[in-house]
Amino acid sequence: MERVKINIRPLSFILILSLVLMVVLFFVQSRSDKSIRSMQKGNELAVKTFQINNALQEIINDIYFIESETRKQVTAGNLSFTKSISDTINNLSALAKDVEKLTQDGKAANSFNQLDKLIQQKIFITEDILKNSKDQNNAKEKLTNISNKALIDSIYITSSDIQIAVENELQTTILENSTISNQVLLISRALTLFALLTILISATLIIRHLVQNNKLIIALGKAKEKADIAGTIKEQFLANMSHEIRTPLNSIIGFSNLANKTELNSVQSDYIRFIKSSSENLLYIINDILDFSKLEAGKLLISKAPFNLVEICHFIEMLFQVQITDKKVHFFYKIEDNTPLNLTGDDDRLKQILTNLVSNAIKFTSIGGNISLRISMVQKENETALIQFSVKDTGIGIPEEKLKTIFERFEQADSATTRKYGGTGLGLSIVKQLITLQNGKIEVKSTINAGSEFIATIPYSINMLATQVESGKTNAAIDKKFNSSANVLVAEDNTMNQLLLKYLFKNWGFNITIAKDGKETINLISDNEYDLVLLDIQMPIIDGYGVAKWIRETKKSSVPIIAMTAHTMPAEIQKCKDAGMNDYLSKPLDEEKAVELFNKYIPKLTIMGHPEKQPFVDLENLKRIFGDEPAIINEFLGQFSSHFPSEINQLNIALTSRRMEQVYTLSHNLKTTITTLKPTSSLINPLLIIERYKNIEPDWDTIQLQINTINESVAQVLEEINKIKIDLAKK
Repeated sequence: MERVKINIRPLSFILILSLVLMVVLFFVQSRSDKSIRSMQKGNELAVKTFQINNALQEIINDIYFIESETRKQVTAGNLSFTKSISDTINNLSALAKDVEKLTQDGKAANSFNQLDKLIQQKIFITEDILKNSKDQNNAKEKLTNISNKALIDSIYITSSDIQIAVENELQTTILENSTISNQVLLISRALTLFALLTILISATLIIRHLVQNNKLIIALGKAKEKADIAGTIKEQFLANMSHEIRTPLNSIIGFSNLANKTELNSVQSDYIRFIKSSSENLLYIINDILDFSKLEAGKLLISKAPFNLVEICHFIEMLFQVQITDKKVHFFYKIEDNTPLNLTGDDDRLKQILTNLVSNAIKFTSIGGNISLRISMVQKENETALIQFSVKDTGIGIPEEKLKTIFERFEQADSATTRKYGGTGLGLSIVKQLITLQNGKIEVKSTINAGSEFIATIPYSINMLATQVESGKTNAAIDKKFNSSANVLVAEDNTMNQLLLKYLFKNWGFNITIAKDGKETINLISDNEYDLVLLDIQMPIIDGYGVAKWIRETKKSSVPIIAMTAHTMPAEIQKCKDAGMNDYLSKPLDEEKAVELFNKYIPKLTIMGHPEKQPFVDLENLKRIFGDEPAIINEFLGQFSSHFPSEINQLNIALTSRRMEQVYTLSHNLKTTITTLKPTSSLINPLLIIERYKNIEPDWDTIQLQINTINESVAQVLEEINKIKIDLAKK
């Protein structure tokens, strides 16, 4: 696949243009600031010039007024200060002070000093005429004196000089401002053109870049679409491969089990054992390939459920009992005293990890060798324990140079090992990925011809509420509690599987009817009543999904449907449940799992021939959840008893009102609490069927049928709870 090369030249060019634009903007900004300051200074100077001119004009007016009023007084022979003359002189002094403030920093400061002296001199002469003259003639003589007239002319000329100086200063400032403004204007125009050019070039480059990116996105989208199609094809291929291989394996293993229950001589027993062992090994390889595919696609999920380490060890011991005996190796396990036995985590994945490790140990250990499984707690923090699993053998060992790659896919010690011992080379790769998914780690120590030790550490939650699990549970016989005379319809197109199921179910006492395809299955269900339907998924004419949909939507039947499928991928299992099937059985058929499902879905008959009522409350399950605490369990049951009838009533009201959202919410809440009472309660299936209509058009007749089933059970549920509460109260 070619690497995508990113062309950085357009980006560099845009960056350079941006930097240049920023520098020019900074320069223009500085010039603009200078222009603004100059204009501000010019405005202030203009205002000051206006104020000075006004003040000077008032001074000249006041001088002429004083001169005029003085002449009137002298002519009238009244040689005294009038109020108007006195007020004008005061105003004249104030104006002189204003002009002094306005001109003190400018070129007219010296002229003002001269003007101020002339004004003071004029005030002195006026006072002398009106206050110090001996008579009217003396006053007229002083008034008409040539020096008085020259004084007035000097005041006028000096005021004009001040005005001219101020106006010249203002004109100079205006010219400077005009020059700076013109410069800024020219630079701004140039900047505008440069900015437009920059934007045009940048836009062109960006558009080209976006077009290239869009092409790349389209190419990546097409590549992803092809990859998704390839992934879907691969998943479908694996599902089909699983089905095609598991279907004949189902017959081989099933008939091996049936044959093993008959009278056999020693040679025949050996043959049967070899057939079964080989089939199971083939099944093991198929599971490795499918698990690896799930891990690679990121579709393998880690679940959390309570489990017991003693049960895990017993499972491993019993699983390999035949191989251990045949190969005459010594196997033992030990759980250290500090290790909590009851944990919460994915016990199926733990079994898978230990199965791979112990299987390898047996495979590579010679006759008479030793294999051990040791379990200990290496760290504890709050309610989380870091559990260490050590699988040690005295086998052929692993070369030191292979220890770093031993966990890689399709990797084995060498080609001779593959030829001699077989295997896919996926086992340890799957082990490592499963451990990593659980936030754990694995390491290996090995010495050639001395053995290997695989050490896995995985964090688990300590199950504080769990009760002690009785050991040896795996050795108990399968307890068949189902109605052995039930009518069971089996839809299976494979002749060998038909024969196997016929013999197996005949031994269990079922009245079994075989349908060879989907169309025949529908015809049989149309004309007959069955207690259970076993549906093969891949059938001719109409497949299992189509049959299940017809049963639920057209027939509107709630008969339990169990899928028989070789598809063990999570998506396929979910597809079965979405189609309306209650559960599934994986091929090859596991008898214990089949019995468990039959116990769940086929009611046992009493002597009178009526179905035996299945309990709705599992006290042992409540003890597992709440511990062996009668008071706590009693309180929970009391709360349930008080709320259960009202919730059922609300469910019926919502049904009558056809409010699907409320029906779904109430059903979902009821399912949660009923599951607490008993995880396998028969009330769960009707609630699951109701939940299917959350996002699709509701079939109210089917929903009514399921709610009726629940309504009929209310009295029995409350009766059971009341009886248990009485028994708990005695304790």
